[in-house]
Amino acid sequence: MEVSPTPNAVYVVESEALIKPKRLTADGDNTILDEDTLFLAAMFLATEAEGLDYKTALSLYQSKLSLIGENQGESNWGDVEVI
Repeated sequence: MEVSPTPNAVYVVESEALIKPKRLTADGDNTILDEDTLFLAAMFLATEAEGLDYKTALSLYQSKLSLIGENQGESNWGDVEVI
């Protein structure tokens, strides 16, 4: 991290960072999100891409994300980005 201009005293700096998940290359690798969440995300994206009514799929996906977010981390940004 670069700070400019050079600080004139000692300051406490807090930061948050997002890291890219590792690639899934082995049979035993797991995703960050569970299978149900990934399925709901795929259903939402597919119905939206086809021009169909995706409101129900989006609602289910967002409901699932709200349950997961409570159990993951302490990020101010939220641990899962809702599309």
